[in-house]
Amino acid sequence: MEANIDDQNWTIIQSPFMQGNARTTAFNQSIVIGNGKLSYAQTTMVDIYENMFEHTDENELILSD
Repeated sequence: MEANIDDQNWTIIQSPFMQGNARTTAFNQSIVIGNGKLSYAQTTMVDIYENMFEHTDENELILSD
């Protein structure tokens, strides 16, 4: 899944405060399910007071018997 602030079809909606001070400009996430596992990886691009930052996160859930 991917969304960008300028994309007409998959834009990012945020509050007026966030839009003016710390807006998310892009978001990308992938999810994998199978073999008793659920994992995800995501990257968020954030413009905080005109400075761009990349935040990444990933995790995995393993089902036990």
